[in-house]
Amino acid sequence: MYDILILSILTEGDTYGYQFSQKLQELSAGSIHILDGSLYPVLYKLERDKYITKYSKIAPSGKERVYYHIEPEGRKYLAAGIAQYYASARAIDSILKKAEINLEQDKKD
Repeated sequence: MYDILILSILTEGDTYGYQFSQKLQELSAGSIHILDGSLYPVLYKLERDKYITKYSKIAPSGKERVYYHIEPEGRKYLAAGIAQYYASARAIDSILKKAEINLEQDKKD
């Protein structure tokens, strides 16, 4: 699921590694934390699959930063991932609503 979240962030613009962690925490109200050990393997896979590309740029601090950019194939992959997510969420919601009804019925019995 991190792949879809990373690509979602990239729709807002090119991003460097540390920014992904910051933006995920900000956009999720602190609920989602991604560690470097989880982030970079996903970035490498997205790059290998040609969904993103990377380039280097010198930051104001003088340090070189690697930025990531979403490619057209990445946008297609993201759109499919979003559709799959919502289909799964609807299915899970349906199952949980049925369970909730059953639990309410148990309380009445």
